[in-house]
Amino acid sequence: MIALLLLPLSVFLVWICYRSLKRKRLIENVPTTPVAGIVMGLNEVIGTVQCEQPLVAHLSELPCAWYSYRIEEFYQRTSTSTDDDGNEEEEVDEGWELVHSNAESCPFLLVDDSGSVRVVPDRAECTGNEVLERRVERQPMDLLERRSSLNRRKPPPGALDLADHRAADNYDGGADRFDLLEDDDALFADIPRRHHKGGTGYYRMREYIIAPGDELYVLASGRCREDVAEPELAHDEIDDVFVLSVKGEAAVVRAELWTSIISFFAALGALLAAAWLADQDGKIALTLPRDMVAIACLYLALASLGYGVLLYNGLVDVRHRVLRSWTLIDVQLKRRHDLIPRLAECVAGYAAHEQEVQNVIAGIRSGKLGKGSGGVPSNKQVRRGAKTARTQRRAMGKLLALGEAYPDLKGSAVYQELHTNLVDTEDRIALARRFFNDSVTAYNDRIATVPDLFVARLARLTPARLYAADEGEAEAVAVEMG
Repeated sequence: MIALLLLPLSVFLVWICYRSLKRKRLIENVPTTPVAGIVMGLNEVIGTVQCEQPLVAHLSELPCAWYSYRIEEFYQRTSTSTDDDGNEEEEVDEGWELVHSNAESCPFLLVDDSGSVRVVPDRAECTGNEVLERRVERQPMDLLERRSSLNRRKPPPGALDLADHRAADNYDGGADRFDLLEDDDALFADIPRRHHKGGTGYYRMREYIIAPGDELYVLASGRCREDVAEPELAHDEIDDVFVLSVKGEAAVVRAELWTSIISFFAALGALLAAAWLADQDGKIALTLPRDMVAIACLYLALASLGYGVLLYNGLVDVRHRVLRSWTLIDVQLKRRHDLIPRLAECVAGYAAHEQEVQNVIAGIRSGKLGKGSGGVPSNKQVRRGAKTARTQRRAMGKLLALGEAYPDLKGSAVYQELHTNLVDTEDRIALARRFFNDSVTAYNDRIATVPDLFVARLARLTPARLYAADEGEAEAVAVEMG
């Protein structure tokens, strides 16, 4: 019977291992972007929490955007068992058991140097700072009338932490490590005495919060807000990854790595234990230890195959991320391309040099970037995209210079709106380029390092080109009014 239970446990642990490794690689593959560079899809952002209407934490009563607490009671249960000779033995089972917990959150702003974005933490995996760790004693009803500091119960030794075991030798047995709880304490109003069988009345409480001012690591999906035309970060069923952590990216990656390692070896142990128990029960006949070694080798071979699939899927994901980041540049160049003719029309109404405006319009290119056959833009397409951006930039510079020559034009609301949009577009293009280069760097690093290198060669994946300004684009824009 136990062997049959260990087999699904082993499969479950393998799934945990695969999921943790996949999440670890995903976190490493997603480049960190400023708040102003958030796009639709998965984003990795680091910023400071701001909350106009914060919550009040349940235990510590501190202002926060998210809190989670647990209240556990120490229990002792006695059971009787009979051995093979018919002798009865009493066994004492003790430990901490959850009696009450809750978590609550509210939307907040994540702020960095580039701006702010709204975060909706519903369904997020949150890691906050521990702000409260408290142990309390809730005395039975028959002791309430004779409560005294000299008449405290001695707590069970198991309820004390390892560092407090010396207190068990004191006259009070370590009772001073537990605060005496008032009978009308509001925190325990909904928790009956002896909530579980064997409850001793000794509790420990822990609370974690994400507070305003905390630096927060966020891995979440970007989407458009329903109330205003701005992005926000929230959970998405497609990405199915939503992490909020005050510990930072490195701590999240490290936790996923250790989870995968522990579950991998635990699954192997459960599989070997199931085989051994089945052999002991006579359900299968094994030649020990040869067959156990064969089972372990088969497990490792299947795990290697699964890891290879994981590596390939990860490389495909990184390659698609490069393609998506390339399209972001395309979108912003098209936006600037659409704004320049409108600005030219506005300037033409004021400018005496109509021919200059027409020349500017003629110099604008469509900027259709496209993608390479391998799923990432080719070197030629990256160079063509840089040339398109440079041509647009020169056209825009000439129009702005023409606008500066006419004071009435500078006061025009239409001109100011177009000018503001162009400046905003320039910032968006810069962020899109940065996101593209970060994605390319992550992709190139993956296909050039072991073990991804071997899978990349089998799949014939080639490095992508970074988006770099050429000599003409790096120079100042030349404006000729004559």
